[in-house]
Formats: sequence, C-alpha cells, structure tokens
Amino acid sequence: MRVLLTNLPLLLRDVLTDALEGESDIAVINAAPGAVLLTVVHALSPDVVLTQASSDDAHDLARELRTVGLVAIDPEARHALVFARGPEAVLLSDVSPTTIVSAIRSME
Repeated sequence: MRVLLTNLPLLLRDVLTDALEGESDIAVINAAPGAVLLTVVHALSPDVVLTQASSDDAHDLARELRTVGLVAIDPEARHALVFARGPEAVLLSDVSPTTIVSAIRSME
C-alpha cells in the first residue's frame, strides 16, 4: 500500500514516517512542501493520503480524491477523520502512530 504524506508539521511527519516505514506492506511517499496535492496524487497514484486538515477541508478533500483513501489529522493533532475512498468519515479520537497504521490498513 502506497501512502502519501503531505502538509504535516515536521515532527508529526517524522513520527508517522518512522511508524509507517517499519511496516513491510506500506511504502511511504513524501510530497515536496508546497506541492499542489491533487497534482501530486495524480502523478504518484497513492492508495492513501495522510495529511493535516480541518474537518471542513478534509470533507472537501475527500470529495475531490474519491478513489484514494484519506486520513486527515486535525491541526491540533487531537483527532483524525478517516475516509475510505468516499465522503463518509470515521472519527479517530486517538492519533497515535499505531492507530494511524491500523486506519490505513483498514482501507486495503
């Protein structure tokens, strides 16, 4: 499973990258800072996008991505919304690396 990390604070990106790279079935793709997300998604064809976004922005992004899973961590990293290739979201109140990995795997 290919996971694109984008628009994440450096420390959060590093923690999640370490957690994901330790998984044999997950390949991490890091987007260049400032890259246009939809352009990167079309160019790299990830299975899941892992990003930081407000709830409203996450719902808009999920509608745009449609065929790609989305994990959107809120700006304060208190919760995340998980969209499994569609507009319906599941709220994660725990954003630990283990929970994020499980959420990503749930989209296989």
